[in-house]
Amino acid sequence: MAINSLQTNISQTPKRAGKHKIPRYLYHFTDGRSLEDIKQTGVVKGFSSTYFNEDKGIFTVELANFLKHWKDNELWQDWARTLQEALLLRICLRSLQRYTSICAIKIPTRRIDEENIKVRSQNILFCEPSVLDCDTLKKYKFHSMFGESAKKSSLYEQKKHAIEYILTQNIPIEDVVLTGTVSENEIVEALKKRKEIKDPLKSSDYFTKTILEKLFSGKSEKKAVETNEWLV
Repeated sequence: MAINSLQTNISQTPKRAGKHKIPRYLYHFTDGRSLEDIKQTGVVKGFSSTYFNEDKGIFTVELANFLKHWKDNELWQDWARTLQEALLLRICLRSLQRYTSICAIKIPTRRIDEENIKVRSQNILFCEPSVLDCDTLKKYKFHSMFGESAKKSSLYEQKKHAIEYILTQNIPIEDVVLTGTVSENEIVEALKKRKEIKDPLKSSDYFTKTILEKLFSGKSEKKAVETNEWLV
């Protein structure tokens, strides 16, 4: 399948949109059934709604930003300790409900129209509305519902925000690569160990690190995961 192969001569350098940079690669985490749908249709379906109020479409991350800035535990205090854990845990639990694996898909941005890449700050999305004035609250709600141009990604990166990239065009299957999968048994084992670790932040880091290492096993991205700062 084309999804298992990708040209190796693609530059790692971010492409430019004017004076701003857009990541060269984005990563989409999903479950095995969704992967089968992609193989059958021949495309990774972009988000087609007017605003981002549903969990449908291509929600992606840039790996360096995901490893560094999605670790802020102040943004997510209920069932997960970090945004990293919240994202991966939600997909893992959904995968188990569907009796399937999870996977990571690597998407080059070189053929995507920059107008079809939107960014959304998780710091804005999950901020506490009660501390905002009326005008700021309106701006934050608009940002959360519609996102902003990918040209703004470098600005949010400078602010050390956790950035989500939302793609609004279909991506042909030959333009993406499957980096790896995590089986149902491996998910269950990781969840079991997560529960056994009493320190909540160490538990969160163990689960996130374990899943990411398996998703990028044998790939260059695994080194970035291994050398990231973890509590375990």
